[in-house]
Amino acid sequence: MSKHIRRFRCPCCRERLELDTRTGEVRRPEDTGAEGLDDLLEAQRGESERLDAMFEGAQDSHKRERERLDRLFREAKQEADDDEDAGRPRNPFDLE
Repeated sequence: MSKHIRRFRCPCCRERLELDTRTGEVRRPEDTGAEGLDDLLEAQRGESERLDAMFEGAQDSHKRERERLDRLFREAKQEADDDEDAGRPRNPFDLE
């Protein structure tokens, strides 16, 4: 082993790396078949886009539900306004 090559494991991914102390270059000594950084970043972007789409879908669903409930409330309020007897309390003496 050369004096200017240091071998260690990455603390994050536990992959073996080599550091050339003269040039500052870091490389993997052998191809382990693991994904590269570019592949991982692309996967992260895809996951981010998927989560954004799910969030927007949830927002749309919440908005539609709120509009539906508002419509039902307006209809119930209109029915209550149209019913003349609904607002008056019943007189217990009228029930006899």
